Amino acid sequence: FCDGPTLGDWLTMHPGHVAVDEAVDIVQQLAEAVAHAHSRGLVHRDIKPENVMMSPAEQRDTSLRFIPRLTDFGLAGALINTRKSASPLSLVGTLGFMAPELVLGQQTEPHPVCDVYALGVLMYQMLTGHLPHQVTSTLELMKSICTKDIALPCAIRPMLPADIEAICMKCL
Repeated sequence: FCDGPTLGDWLTMHPGHVAVDEAVDIVQQLAEAVAHAHSRGLVHRDIKPENVMMSPAEQRDTSLRFIPRLTDFGLAGALINTRKSASPLSLVGTLGFMAPELVLGQQTEPHPVCDVYALGVLMYQMLTGHLPHQVTSTLELMKSICTKDIALPCAIRPMLPADIEAICMKCL
């Protein structure tokens, strides 16, 4: 049981961008959780704000008032998948957080870089206040993910530290 809102709820309650140190702390803790899952042979495949619970921090060894906890491993796949491969036409996860290679059907087996991409989308959303691809239809979103360049976070938030932007864009 994780007490507290999801990161999606928390972002809705705090519209706009998140303080840089908070966004970095959240992504760092989630990256550690993802690295742990990867070290155990699992790829999450659906990292998004709604799958992160914000539990109140019991100890004060963190600058955050809460601890982000990655949840919902219902779509997780094994790195070495013994099941039949997914069809290139089947998308697994939440489209706005999917890596281009997944959308294009080039990557049908679970792969850790897809989780890294999703962490980058989540970081981008927290740093800028919105997702990297903003379109209204599913088809347009797929096209944008696969063909459009992502605006640099500093174009939206000019005082953003260059190293933080570089980390975010490296993930993407």
